[in-house]
Amino acid sequence: MKNIISFIAILLLPTSFIFADEKMDRVLEIDKIYANDKHYFENTNNRNLVTISADYLIPDSGQTQRLTRYYFEIINSMPKLKMIKESFNIGKRNFYREYLYDKNGELLFFYTQFDQRSSSLTTEHNCYYQNRQIIHSKLSKGINPDSYCTGYLQESIKQNVLFQKYMNFQKRIE
Repeated sequence: MKNIISFIAILLLPTSFIFADEKMDRVLEIDKIYANDKHYFENTNNRNLVTISADYLIPDSGQTQRLTRYYFEIINSMPKLKMIKESFNIGKRNFYREYLYDKNGELLFFYTQFDQRSSSLTTEHNCYYQNRQIIHSKLSKGINPDSYCTGYLQESIKQNVLFQKYMNFQKRIE
């Protein structure tokens, strides 16, 4: 019986490497898409940019400023969200987030950077997605990628819906 289990495990081992290679190929592909889109949007005249800025007070934290930039492309006369860049503070802590979408509005990549509470160190986290599934993540030790990355996947869907509502509102007032 042990020999059969060992034999099956040996047969399945190359399969797991193939899937890992496919995932890492996809991660590299997403990194290229990210670099191209970021370069494109940084070097355009901001025709395809919606910026929302908000200032408000958070009790026990003070003045908070949030700046959200929605970068989009026009595909078949419809705005399609491509990237979101969001920066905000809570008290003295600074936060930065980026969401990268594919041409169908599905999240490909999420990045966040934030200040640690107890030190001057900055932490970065990345999550990569395909078909709304996490395919790779780079997170701090002790963080569960399933709950962390899934939470931001849900947040990205909300952001996309908010963007579409804003664009529909703009269309109605034109």
